[in-house]
Amino acid sequence: MRLFIAASLPAVWSTRLRDALAAPDLTGWAPTDPDGWHLTARFIGERAADELGTIHASLRTVCATTAPYALSAALLCTMPEDRPRMIWSRFAPHPAHRDLHHRLSHALGLPPDDREPFWPHVTLARAAVPHPPAVAARPLPGELMVDRLALYESRRTAEGLRYTPLLTLPLAGTAPTAPAAAG
Repeated sequence: MRLFIAASLPAVWSTRLRDALAAPDLTGWAPTDPDGWHLTARFIGERAADELGTIHASLRTVCATTAPYALSAALLCTMPEDRPRMIWSRFAPHPAHRDLHHRLSHALGLPPDDREPFWPHVTLARAAVPHPPAVAARPLPGELMVDRLALYESRRTAEGLRYTPLLTLPLAGTAPTAPAAAG
């Protein structure tokens, strides 16, 4: 099973992103399925089905001790900036999102992503040709409230990637400090 943990998008954000993605010329880009748009908190990767109980327990612990938070300063842009391969709705780096990623990594026994800046983002399209044209960056209005997380299974089908939520939990607490990164 290919697994990841993410926040689903509320309908208002799905509509906002559909409208934003309709404006640019997407020649050279393959839009992702809007029904699968999500804000990843932690990619897990391939796991055996018998590991689900441990993963569920880890997610329950982290969600029970994490407070909801709002992401802002969204920007429709291509990333990475030097060789665009994806179109993102990219939010300003937020300490709560970075902390959540570190806490999930620690709980799951996985190394955290320590790239800086750590961009919370939603992938809206992927390059369909070797050097697609960059999309002019533009701001997107509003805040995205992250108030629940889901464990998703990702499956490749004839129609593309399909994401199935296996467990969805509210963020219900106050987040403690993330474990220090090794280094």
